[in-house]
Amino acid sequence: HLCCTSYRCAAVPVTPIDTTGAGDSFIAGFLSAWLDHRDMDAALRAAAAHASTTCLHIGGFSQPLLALA
Repeated sequence: HLCCTSYRCAAVPVTPIDTTGAGDSFIAGFLSAWLDHRDMDAALRAAAAHASTTCLHIGGFSQPLLALA
């Protein structure tokens, strides 16, 4: 049951170039993993990986599907 439960996930360390779209990428990564029936921890790790990848590019960009743990 997810109600009233807190979850945490460490950020993936990167040297950001631009944070534009990082939040959108986080949500997209999370939803993609969650809808693929991954557990909460795996979905959060996927979200963090997508967000950190976005920070390595100038401006928003489309991402290929990432093979994430």
